[in-house]
Amino acid sequence: MHARRRAPSLSKTETDLLMKINQGPPPAIRQRFRKLNRKRRAETITPGEHQELMVLIDQIEQFDVERMKCFAELATLRGLSLKALMKELDIRPPAYE
Repeated sequence: MHARRRAPSLSKTETDLLMKINQGPPPAIRQRFRKLNRKRRAETITPGEHQELMVLIDQIEQFDVERMKCFAELATLRGLSLKALMKELDIRPPAYE
């Protein structure tokens, strides 16, 4: 019990926001994006694949938008700037190819 009193605890809201921040796009989307992006760079992508890549980019960007909303909400809850929150959490922007 003594350790429980000393250990910092997160509110349900903070926990939910952190889970959303760390979630990111599903692995299948990330894998397909990487494959199609490699084909694009190698200039071997078909028109259909290029269209699929554009759809995946839109989906990934939407995940990033939602992630940033969660960052902003968490920063507000903690009374921090977005930059300070990211530093505190040691979180860096995702590295998409």
